[in-house]
Amino acid sequence: CSVPTLETAVQRAGEAGHLFIASAGNKKNDNDATPTIPCGFNLDNIICVAASDANDVLLSNSNYGATTVDLAAPGGSIYSTKPSNTYAYMSGTSMAVPMVAGAAALMLVARPLATAAQIKSSILSSVEAVTGLQGKCASGGRLDVDAALTSITTCEQAANDACAALDNGSWCQYGVTVSTCQGAFSVQCPCGQNRRALFDYSDSEHGAGLHF
Repeated sequence: CSVPTLETAVQRAGEAGHLFIASAGNKKNDNDATPTIPCGFNLDNIICVAASDANDVLLSNSNYGATTVDLAAPGGSIYSTKPSNTYAYMSGTSMAVPMVAGAAALMLVARPLATAAQIKSSILSSVEAVTGLQGKCASGGRLDVDAALTSITTCEQAANDACAALDNGSWCQYGVTVSTCQGAFSVQCPCGQNRRALFDYSDSEHGAGLHF
């Protein structure tokens, strides 16, 4: 399809709450100097992915960009499917993009009410910073799925999701356990809405501890 048509499609996907995870390209180009499509679109719902190898450096043929490429993901010698029910080791950003897409899918399963913006933010803020990617992508790092999942599933975030899903005036009920949720928690109430809350604290060792 034409570039304007593709850009409109990606924009509409963003307006509908969808992420668009795209390849940076495989021509060794600096995307900051020579933008690629669709990574070059100025749209917030795009994650632009370069490929890294087993040594955590940019894959030899991967495009890069200190400002226009978001992160790298493993893309070197990935065991992949081939036609006629066969398998082979393949390399390139086409191997790296599914890594990020899969991470985003896992995050959405873990936190179904997370927005595309929240998932993107968690992916990019939780990368593993590596020297070989500094200056090659905006985050300076490689995808870290475990850290991204941890980032998106904090107890406070989940509690706010539970409340946000309720109609105005409904009870907000969310249970957490001491083993997984520690520290101070807050539940945000959207402006102009009312929330009724019952706070009850207890633990298996000491029993009931706080009710109000």
